[in-house]
Amino acid sequence: MTETVTTSMEPLPPDGVSIVLLGPAPDESQLAPWSEHLQSLQRPFEWLHTPGTPGDQLRHGWATAKYPLVLLLELADGFTPDDFAAMLKHIEHLPEGGTIRLDIVNGFRTGRTAPLPIRLIAGLWRRLLNLLLDLRAEPAPGWLGMVKHIQARLARFLFGVRMIDLDSGMKLFRRKLLPRTPIQSHGRFALVEFLAKANFLVSYMDEIPVASAAGAENRPLAKCRWLPDFGKVFSKPDFGPTFLPDSQSPAGSPPESPPAVSPESAAPAASSS
Repeated sequence: MTETVTTSMEPLPPDGVSIVLLGPAPDESQLAPWSEHLQSLQRPFEWLHTPGTPGDQLRHGWATAKYPLVLLLELADGFTPDDFAAMLKHIEHLPEGGTIRLDIVNGFRTGRTAPLPIRLIAGLWRRLLNLLLDLRAEPAPGWLGMVKHIQARLARFLFGVRMIDLDSGMKLFRRKLLPRTPIQSHGRFALVEFLAKANFLVSYMDEIPVASAAGAENRPLAKCRWLPDFGKVFSKPDFGPTFLPDSQSPAGSPPESPPAVSPESAAPAASSS
């Protein structure tokens, strides 16, 4: 007799979000639209903020975040809940034609347009790549200023990071990365440090445009302790302890050893005739 058991699968609740705020402490009017949006998504969330440098604020967030998703958010740059919705969709759904979910989604600020000479040179360069190497390069969704674009090229050469808006104040990523990306920097280079360490750990990243009202601001990394922090991270990078206390990170805990087998149990049982 065969017995059929019918079970009903309840949908899993959506992942909660720990929001690490960068910059000065916000007021209630700035947080209200974000809280309403997150409540409409029925997602648990928490606000994390501490005074200090960007590095201090990231370290505080790394130590206190409790939800599976972490959002770095700088409200002064004019990001909106719609930007967050686009990033959330990007990180929770498989990319088109892909089989692996993303670990980090970086927001590219689109508040400024590149000067005409830059657009002409970039267009010519893309055309040459297409004709000579059959490569299709997409134009950047915005203009961050010459200094930031040069710094992005340096980060690609030195750290392998293929993001362009390195110090964007809007990044969505998975909390499992935090134990292996402790922040050593003090200034805004801390945002680059996180991307560089995550890239070294072979994390899957992508960058999408976000509508930042403030654009990229005239805030080059060189004015924010860029060189001291860069020297510290480049010469003595810290990836956390050798073994983590739990198995949240793939490389964090040692492999489990097989159970011990006593000689008596290993010996074959005697057969009686």
